[in-house]
Amino acid sequence: MLHHIRTALFWIHLALGVAVGLFILIMSVSGTLIAFEKQIIERWEEKERYVSIPQGGKALEPEAQIAAFVKARPGTPVGNIVFYSNPALATRLIAGQRPNTTIVYLNPYTGEVNGEGSKSVRRLFAWLIQFHRWFALPQTPVFAETKAEGESVGATAAPAPVGGGEGRERGLTWQSIGKTTTGVSVLAFLAIIITGLFIWLPRRWTWRALKPITAFDPKLTSKARDWNWHNVLGIWSAPVILFVALTGAIIAHRWANNLLYTMTGSPLPQARGGGAGAEGQQRQPGQAQSQGAQGPRAEAAQRTEGGGERRQGGARTEGGPGHTHDHDHDHGPARERRAGTEGGVERRAPRPEGASPEASAEPRGEGRRPRGDRAEGPGGEAPRGGAAQQQGGGSRQAGKPYTAGLNTTFPVAASKVQGWTMINTQLSERQTASITYTIDRGNGTQPYLTDSLTLNRTTGAEEKWVPFASKSAGDQLRGWVRYGHTGEAFGIVGQIIAFIASGACAVLVYTGLMLTWRRFFGKHISKPVRAAAAKGPRKPGATPASATAPSTAPGPVAAAEPIAVTK
Repeated sequence: MLHHIRTALFWIHLALGVAVGLFILIMSVSGTLIAFEKQIIERWEEKERYVSIPQGGKALEPEAQIAAFVKARPGTPVGNIVFYSNPALATRLIAGQRPNTTIVYLNPYTGEVNGEGSKSVRRLFAWLIQFHRWFALPQTPVFAETKAEGESVGATAAPAPVGGGEGRERGLTWQSIGKTTTGVSVLAFLAIIITGLFIWLPRRWTWRALKPITAFDPKLTSKARDWNWHNVLGIWSAPVILFVALTGAIIAHRWANNLLYTMTGSPLPQARGGGAGAEGQQRQPGQAQSQGAQGPRAEAAQRTEGGGERRQGGARTEGGPGHTHDHDHDHGPARERRAGTEGGVERRAPRPEGASPEASAEPRGEGRRPRGDRAEGPGGEAPRGGAAQQQGGGSRQAGKPYTAGLNTTFPVAASKVQGWTMINTQLSERQTASITYTIDRGNGTQPYLTDSLTLNRTTGAEEKWVPFASKSAGDQLRGWVRYGHTGEAFGIVGQIIAFIASGACAVLVYTGLMLTWRRFFGKHISKPVRAAAAKGPRKPGATPASATAPSTAPGPVAAAEPIAVTK
């Protein structure tokens, strides 16, 4: 009976590996390329990010810094702004009109522009993230719509939004196909990992049986080497790639995201109403709420497909030309950071009521911002369901960011949390009665170190305090998903582990496919040789690969048969 189960699992493992192996390879390789995006961008922009500290070292007040920028670049919209506790770091602004926003580093002591973020580098990483998420396929319709007689044919009318995906794509597009493919591949990968673990289990737990599947043998070549690498990499990387696949599934599928909330007994984001991060805009009493259109916003760690990511309660809104980056503490060509937001990829965990959608540190992302989850951006648009709307909105100051109260409220926010590293808030042209800060004690990718504070602009009185610990279990776990997926939530060590695991996945795909190729198209060795191999080594020290290899199929990616059978 056990033999039949193993055989069935083997063929499931092999079939799935062949079916989605190429897609997993693409995601694995692209994952290794973007593993250290944050550090690479910081290093590339080091000159712009750092400033000289003058004697006395007293920075200008927040309103003065922004006023200096507005004077230097009149008419340029200002969105997200980040202040750092490190006196040598420049204040960071997101300036310009979407989709041509850019990162600007402002000298906090003089108000002068110290430099801009590298547009080319940020565009490159935005494209790599899109490639990782949906193979960078364009958001153009697959089929041209047939027009009635007399009408022009070609441009496809945009039907109603499909599936409530992150990017709210309309109709069948190449991008939606790419997202569906990666989403299905992630689920198949989970099955491959689980079946691979069962197949890997040796029939006898002896060192002789364990050694060839747990330790590399540099002397092996050809199929024996591939079999050895597939087993060894598969078993040692299994815990990490299983975690990466699980978080990827949550990012890619709304039902998986909702399941996370259901399993923890937490209310779903869309059930919380306006400010809590429900799809966004506050609804009038009696207004219908459709889950297909309103699903939970990929929470804080997710990158918004298209290019950016947002973090829960104050995502990063970093932008580069052509993409707006906002980091979610959940998992984002303008990048949305919703841990996998576009196309049903991850939806952000709900923001605390009244919290600013963005607020954090470094850019990173993948896509357009989801409708209703927009931060007040360079265009002065107030986030739906955010603080501005909850406060009843307000009049606009055309072409000028509304900064009243920053000098009063920023010191309150800075004194609220000891050891903060960065404080992020949103600016817009719309006048509001309150202002929300995201206070980060980490590096911008650690959701458990991020809290949200809403203050009255005039008096500085506290209106809402939302520390990470006060959030529901579902929100907290969702906050870990995006940056857990890339390892960033665990610091540089986590990123290194994720980088190695991504590389291991690529090797697993290659070795698994090569083993499968040899199984069906390789030359079979003669029965006498196979029988001799089954008896094991003739004398101590002789350890032919075929003799010591257990008769089980290898680990997590694609299956193959025992070495003794084929050459």
